[in-house]
Amino acid sequence: MSGTHALSPVAAAFESELLAARVLVIQPGLHLEAPTARKNAFDQEVEVRPYTDATSALRDLPARGAAFLSVGALVDARAAFRDLVDQRRAVVVHAVLGGTARDVLDAHAALDLGGPALFTRDGQDGADLAVVAHRLAEDAEVPVLVVHEADEPASKVVPADAALVRGVLEPAPPPLGPSEGRRHRVAGERAPFALASALRAFERFAGRKQDVVRGVRLEGASIVLVAAGGVALAARAAIEELAHKTGELPVGLLEVVSLRPFPGREIVKALSRARAIAVVERADTPLAQSSSLALAVKAAFADALTWTPGYPGIGRVPALFSACIDPNPEPRDLLRVVERIHEGDLAPRSFVVERP
Repeated sequence: MSGTHALSPVAAAFESELLAARVLVIQPGLHLEAPTARKNAFDQEVEVRPYTDATSALRDLPARGAAFLSVGALVDARAAFRDLVDQRRAVVVHAVLGGTARDVLDAHAALDLGGPALFTRDGQDGADLAVVAHRLAEDAEVPVLVVHEADEPASKVVPADAALVRGVLEPAPPPLGPSEGRRHRVAGERAPFALASALRAFERFAGRKQDVVRGVRLEGASIVLVAAGGVALAARAAIEELAHKTGELPVGLLEVVSLRPFPGREIVKALSRARAIAVVERADTPLAQSSSLALAVKAAFADALTWTPGYPGIGRVPALFSACIDPNPEPRDLLRVVERIHEGDLAPRSFVVERP
């Protein structure tokens, strides 16, 4: 593997795609500059296409194509993404969030377009999950969504190299024709196994572990924060600050990497001994029963409590809180979530953390 570089999640994913993809479509304004002539890890010319509109960009992607679009453009082209599912097109779509609440809501709207969805936390995730996503797409015959946050700072990244890409992937497969029947359901049944296989292959060739969830200081934690993407990055900094100040850590973190397929079994297994769980998101949905990720976590515990096959058996459900924080999360926002939970019975189960 090559040396480390400071890259944002989007830039790191783009560097991986220059080695993995055959065709790249880039939306103007994302500041991704491709070399004029470039061969990927399989000695194929990488074709870089200008972005016209999101629908056309997605419709024309070939096998092992990749697109970099804003999440708003993706939502506008949701019918085209659905067509990719129907056609079993093995492509990767990188959706880039801005720093507004609208972008966050758009990202949640994109979760149920029919394909797997992975959320990056930092540059290393961007580099790694781009490769994992292609393996997943080709094994499950389904388009994969990878969500990045544009405002995440650059961090040290061990970028993918040609040997890693060739190890995890094979030469791009031929395009598949449309299939009949319940295509979304078929893709959904294949995706969990394909994702597990892709993660194992990546670890074998990269020597780095990626997983559907990542625990941070969970041992002995009575309160656990659950978050994805940039919120998870801020949460990690917050619990490290708590540990430094107090010398002990009653608070842990579970980072969710795969929002689709949702890792309900893994979440229950990791969190069943906690006293309280706070699912932290940036989308405020006051008319919903809970926010999107909180709903999924609650459903996972309901499945476990009712002895759904494959789930660990549990006798209780921890107190579950749904917290909404600022669209541009900082560690102090997560610390305020912990403070609200410490209010005990006075703490509402669903709340918004306002900055002073």
